[in-house]
Amino acid sequence: MQLNNPKKMKILHTSDWHLGQIFYGYDRSQDDEEMLRHIREIAEQERPDALLVSGDVYNIAAPSAASQRLFTEAIVSIRKSCPDMSIVITAGNHDSASRLEATKDLWKEIGVNIVGSVARDLEGQPVFSRHIIEIKKDGRSVGFVGAVPYCYVHNFPAVDEAQGDERQGAWFRALLSEISRRNNARLPVVLMAHLAVSGSDLTGHTFGPANREIEFADLSDFGQGFDYLALGHIHCPQTLACSGGKARYCGAPKAVSFDEEYHHGVTIAEVKHGMAPEIKEVWRDSSRPVVTWPKEPEPFEEALELLKTYESTAKRGAYLRLNVLMDSPLPVSALEQVVKVAESRGLIFCDIKRTMPELPGESKEAPRSFSVSQLREMRPEQVAENYLQQKGIAMPDDYRDKLSECIKRIEEEERI
Repeated sequence: MQLNNPKKMKILHTSDWHLGQIFYGYDRSQDDEEMLRHIREIAEQERPDALLVSGDVYNIAAPSAASQRLFTEAIVSIRKSCPDMSIVITAGNHDSASRLEATKDLWKEIGVNIVGSVARDLEGQPVFSRHIIEIKKDGRSVGFVGAVPYCYVHNFPAVDEAQGDERQGAWFRALLSEISRRNNARLPVVLMAHLAVSGSDLTGHTFGPANREIEFADLSDFGQGFDYLALGHIHCPQTLACSGGKARYCGAPKAVSFDEEYHHGVTIAEVKHGMAPEIKEVWRDSSRPVVTWPKEPEPFEEALELLKTYESTAKRGAYLRLNVLMDSPLPVSALEQVVKVAESRGLIFCDIKRTMPELPGESKEAPRSFSVSQLREMRPEQVAENYLQQKGIAMPDDYRDKLSECIKRIEEEERI
């Protein structure tokens, strides 16, 4: 049964701020300030009932004092600009749950709700009340938000004796059931979550080698009873086709890698109970975007010449990744040459994207250099394959099989 004139809740959905990111050695505090100012301006213009931040407030679990101060000042500024707007913030996988929640009681005094971890009592039983935020406007309730932070599937408190992979789905369904029990006026219900949903577009997003560490959730895991699913974690903005328009990644409001070649901004959603939400995308261009140039890979000398003609329309130039076709080794002075040309064009040089000439059965793109933490996540055969690919050599199948067999034997000996 649907109401003839269902009540409406307007939300500003944002996520994945990644405050404090050090981008190829460069401090992005100015980019963060600009991004947060844009969000405040959008809130002032749209006057939503609630601002929802679906995880990854910070880029690392132990953010700098400057990043934490920027966050505090921004939230206070947004709150002052929109005093009748509720604010709900959940932790993402990049955040420290305990760090975010340390001052939650102080934040609550000014209408800011922070949920860093999945709540449970001393016996380990779920405490759903901690995750249910009643949104009020002018003294009356306009909707409910189920605020769910990032949590490993197996770490959800057990509900109805669910075990293993079933814990997450059982917990979400129980949360929505509790919200439904309280929602006698049939108000809009928004569910927040920070995770990867099966079928989502991962364009530009890096989760580790071959995306092997991703835990995907099926849309069915969330159960029924929500009118809008405010997702975070995937940076590419999208509404999931399988959700009937109800599940959406708002995307990151700024690019955090060179591969995120799409719009960045926030989502305005008008949510009604039992109906598909009305969604508006609000894009804001950065005054210092991330740019891969030229668009298609070119040999180094040609790429450098094209760089000399690049005109940036951004106010503060751009972060640059030079797109090079590796038809021959780079000259010894390659970095020095690129930096000099980039500076003359008002650009900040960050990296060279190396692309190998296409080989039969192999990907064109050459692996970039990896950090120590990334190398630790990779299997030895992946390291070997990437090394050979950088040399323009395809790894023979028998080599891969023999290497895998050697590694298997070593691992078995270590277990003895």
